[in-house]
Amino acid sequence: MSVCLNQASDTEGTLPLLEQITLSEFVSQLIQLSDQDRDELQQHSAEECEAEHRQADLGMKVLWAEIKALSRSNERLNSEVQDLRLGLKRASDALEEHNSKLDECEPS
Repeated sequence: MSVCLNQASDTEGTLPLLEQITLSEFVSQLIQLSDQDRDELQQHSAEECEAEHRQADLGMKVLWAEIKALSRSNERLNSEVQDLRLGLKRASDALEEHNSKLDECEPS
């Protein structure tokens, strides 16, 4: 079986030429074009994946830096809380000592 395909000629502005090819040749050309499209799509997908991985890596680095900063801030706040607890304990001890001295001064 033959199929007539109209193919435009780019040379010298001539009219399109008619070329006869078999159906199997036509199908073969379609398969070849399909394979080329698939390869291009796979390459494009691989490039997109690589770009997404780079973006994710960058995002992870930013998050890691934020985690480190938050960790340092948390350590600083914990240290301040410890200092406040120690100050409160000392004030409480001093108040208790003062109250016991007042109790000693009061006549019974």
